[in-house]
Amino acid sequence: KTGIIDVVFSVLLGKPTSLPIAMLRLFVPAVLLNVCISNTCVMSCLMTVVDKWSTEIGHPKAFFLMPLSYLLLISGTFAIFSTSTNLIAQGLLLSHGLPGFNMFDLAIPAMCCTGVAMVYLILFVPVLLRRFQIKDGI
Repeated sequence: KTGIIDVVFSVLLGKPTSLPIAMLRLFVPAVLLNVCISNTCVMSCLMTVVDKWSTEIGHPKAFFLMPLSYLLLISGTFAIFSTSTNLIAQGLLLSHGLPGFNMFDLAIPAMCCTGVAMVYLILFVPVLLRRFQIKDGI
């Protein structure tokens, strides 16, 4: 428990004034980190950061945690090692004598899907999850 994730993400996340900007400030560094390491690791590291940060900026953590999980699953297909599903698919291909994927064969489709998902989540999460907003505060 060095706290480095808290320090780095507190600087990156800042104190945005609007929900779409807050989502964007969380999603972009999380996706970039997700390209390098497993989506499960990224999500587990960011859960406590998002919990504290969402309270500080006055938005429910549901607006960030669930969409972040979905986005990390989608962006996790960027490289073969980024998610366990890719590793299982690679193993099945190879065990059946089929050619496997190269390390970044899925990168372009993954980037496109991640971009579309990010826009969708920023636009529709506030509408779909509006029941989590409490009128008297968080």
